[in-house]
Amino acid sequence: RCCCGQLWQYHRDGSPATLRGADEPHWSPSRHTHLLPTDAYGTIEFLGSSIPTKAQFIRISHDTRPDLIIDLLIREWNLDLPKLLITVQGGKANFDLQPKLKKVIRKGLAKAAKTTGAWVFTAGTNTG
Repeated sequence: RCCCGQLWQYHRDGSPATLRGADEPHWSPSRHTHLLPTDAYGTIEFLGSSIPTKAQFIRISHDTRPDLIIDLLIREWNLDLPKLLITVQGGKANFDLQPKLKKVIRKGLAKAAKTTGAWVFTAGTNTG
C-alpha cells in the first residue's frame, strides 16, 4: 500500500505511489512536492448547528517562515502584533466535556485573549 493507504495501482503519474523508486523507500515533502504560492486564507462558515459559526483560517506549508504568516495576519486581517500567543492543543479523539464546562473554558479563553491582546492558535480539528 501507498503512504496514503490506497493500493499502489490506485495512483497515476505524479502521486506518492508512482514517485517512489527502488532506491527511494519513503515519500518526503521536499522531494515529492513543489512549493507554489497560495492565497488559501479567508473566512470559513460552519453550518449545521442552530447558530452558524465563522472562523478565519490560513493554509500553510509545514515549513512556512513565521515572518510571512505574521505579515499576512497584520496586513490582510489588520491585527495588531500580539502581546501573548496561546496555543490550544488536542490529542484525545472523542474527548467529551460537559457542555457547561466547555462553555466556561471557551468564554474564559476568549476573555483572556481579549484582555491580554493575545492570538489563539489551534490545529482546527475540534478533537481533544
